[in-house]
Amino acid sequence: MPDKWNSLWEQPLDRKRSLTEQIVERCKDAMMRNDLKRGLKVPPIRVLSRKLSVAEGTVKTAYLLLQSEGYFEPQRHRGTFVINVPGSASKAVSGWTDPVPYTFRADREFYGCDHFSFSPAFLKIGAVFPAQTYLRADQYYDICRSLAHRQNLVNHGHGEDTPDAMLRRLLLNRGIEAEAGQHLVLPGASGLLLAAETLVKPGDLIVMASPLDMAARATFLRSGASLAFAGSDDEGILTDGVERICREKRVKAVLVRPAVAFPENVTLSERRRDALLALAAKYYFVLIAMDNAGELWFRRPLIPLAGRHHKGEIIHIGSLSTLAGSLGNFDVLVAGRGFVRSVARHAEAYLLPYQPEAWLPLLRYINLYGKEPHIKKLMLSYRKLLDEIREAFNHIMQGKAVMTEPLAGLALWITFSNGIPSEQLLPLFTRSGFDDYEKRASDPPPCQVSALHIGFGMHDISSFRTLFEGLSALL
Repeated sequence: MPDKWNSLWEQPLDRKRSLTEQIVERCKDAMMRNDLKRGLKVPPIRVLSRKLSVAEGTVKTAYLLLQSEGYFEPQRHRGTFVINVPGSASKAVSGWTDPVPYTFRADREFYGCDHFSFSPAFLKIGAVFPAQTYLRADQYYDICRSLAHRQNLVNHGHGEDTPDAMLRRLLLNRGIEAEAGQHLVLPGASGLLLAAETLVKPGDLIVMASPLDMAARATFLRSGASLAFAGSDDEGILTDGVERICREKRVKAVLVRPAVAFPENVTLSERRRDALLALAAKYYFVLIAMDNAGELWFRRPLIPLAGRHHKGEIIHIGSLSTLAGSLGNFDVLVAGRGFVRSVARHAEAYLLPYQPEAWLPLLRYINLYGKEPHIKKLMLSYRKLLDEIREAFNHIMQGKAVMTEPLAGLALWITFSNGIPSEQLLPLFTRSGFDDYEKRASDPPPCQVSALHIGFGMHDISSFRTLFEGLSALL
């Protein structure tokens, strides 16, 4: 073990401050002193965890932060390496949300809805999920058959691990450290409903970013809650708006989740996350963080609210797998043990399946016994497709439009300053293979379109080249 690593653990951590932030600071100091050198390995997570007497999840979160800032890079089977140091000429990745394209700054509130009929400014085409034929469903069904017998539930290639232990490893890979009893897998789309029924009493005040989140509005109103809206910008929900509401009324919970308004599909900037966590501790409200990106992260790691140091309560509701959602759709709820037990009782009352028998086949399919699973190869293929789309866009469009790539999810945005009549776009969609509107009951009303939300879950590069060539001609 290199002697220069000792500087990371010579002094104990201050338990009154954020442990994650202190680890980040020590790593940056070590890079400045040349104790951690560019191109060389950093201490393994388990080693630094043991030396500092902190949980492995705390160290992992710190490493993810350093990775997001462009300093660290994990290399499969080799560990994590330094790729950049503070103050070097290499540009680190900045922030958590890229600047929103200029066409999104006006009419911001209109971009918060999913239906073109509410906003003539943009149209949605393409699929944001892969086709089931992409997923090697035969592997999944083989696993389902192998788990038909109860004794196979605990035999999945990692010794005598339990399904819960497998699930905790999956959550840890996404930046969430959860202990036994702090997580629950539920049927898809039931997580927020059950959380609201467990948490909310009639008259409780829930704060959301926008009234256009129709599904969440209906869920909370069904539980008898009253709603307030804090607004949002390109960094996420406005914490000034949240605090203004907190000063006026007692807030029970604040809901945050990615909106269609954010082209990168992130929930909050890092600065806004920290401010919201501070407000949760100050005003004693619960944070409900919705995140359905799952494993669909391209350029930076996800560090959800549940993965950050906090004093308030956080309920995190995510997806067991976004890529394989057509095979099995499950929500994963992470919260305190008492709350999880209460949610489980509500699930039992509704006769909803939440035991491992229901979700373990999908979890094993994602992991595939620790080998290189098909689901991981599929994610790599989408990374390659995104690179090809970017190259084709730059070559064909020649600066006539702006493309905003996703940080998460299988959808991107293309914006242009000069509007295109919708009736000119519909034939182009059909010609390029984005024939979504042929399946609709009616076409969108005539309008000037200045943005496209394009899913690339089921289209290849040839469809995008045809689309870009047509757009270039129209612009």
